[in-house]
Amino acid sequence: MAQDSSASKTVATNRRRGRTKFTDDQLKILINAFNQKPYPGYATKQKLALEINTEESRIQ
Repeated sequence: MAQDSSASKTVATNRRRGRTKFTDDQLKILINAFNQKPYPGYATKQKLALEINTEESRIQ
């Protein structure tokens, strides 16, 4: 029997990213940045991501 490749693709695409666990130092940086600017722009998020060594998409 041949495997249905579309079924295996569906399983792979439905996986969700796990919850990000920030360190205490990372949290301090993020909280400080949020207190200064509650709605950071893309450039600010990129800078923060580099500073705390994570992906920009993890900073919301």
